[in-house]
Amino acid sequence: MIFQQRATLDSIRFMLSNGHVYDSGVKGDSERFKYNEPEIFKVLLEIKETILNNKSLYNKIINKYRIKNTIGYSMNSFIDYSDPLDIFSHLLVGSEGTLAFISSVTLNTISDFEHKATGLIIYNSSSSACNFVTDFKDSGATAIEFLDDRSLKTAVNIHNPPYNSKNIEENFAGLLIEYQCENEGELGLRVQTAEKILQKSNVLNISSGFSSDIYNRENLWKIRKGLYPTVGALRKIGTPVITEDIAVDIENFADIVDDMKIIFK
Repeated sequence: MIFQQRATLDSIRFMLSNGHVYDSGVKGDSERFKYNEPEIFKVLLEIKETILNNKSLYNKIINKYRIKNTIGYSMNSFIDYSDPLDIFSHLLVGSEGTLAFISSVTLNTISDFEHKATGLIIYNSSSSACNFVTDFKDSGATAIEFLDDRSLKTAVNIHNPPYNSKNIEENFAGLLIEYQCENEGELGLRVQTAEKILQKSNVLNISSGFSSDIYNRENLWKIRKGLYPTVGALRKIGTPVITEDIAVDIENFADIVDDMKIIFK
């Protein structure tokens, strides 16, 4: 299981191969870890010093985790933390049980506000869609999901789809955008800002616009949430489903989408 450690990991309890149990949320366990695990304690500090003294390695870690990196050990732990127990606790993120057995995790959850508005904005190309991702992000969008033409066409499998999938042409792309706010007034202001963004972009008339209606919102999310089972069901017999996370800066995203489509073809 991968945790977004910086935002959500509050504390973690784990067992080492020698049977010793530690909890990063328990006062005094840091000293106990230092006393009982001197070799691990020493090596963690040595690795941290190596990273801090190697500018190239340090910058590589910063850049990797600035975008996203959830594969393997969370090496940014050596930069973000100084206490060896904190380093080790966060290093467990993505370790798949190879460093210790994780017996308990306490997470800091994020708010799920009552007032929401969701819209599916469809553009005539990936680059057109990507050009406005930053604008929507800056407007306070809680979620922005990118859907290419093939993803949009899976709406044919949804009861009462929000648009006619036959109108989706090759290279069309959509942005599924949601705003979540504490009160209705704030939500209204954010939707107004979003609509101003739409006025200056090349939006196709099959776009849904923004809706607070729960049925309309859930219907839009069905397209995104149903992608994996739909693709799995429609694939040719004997062929696998490839699911991988890749991460790039937003200015490179449109090129990545177009290049990946060529690769898959």
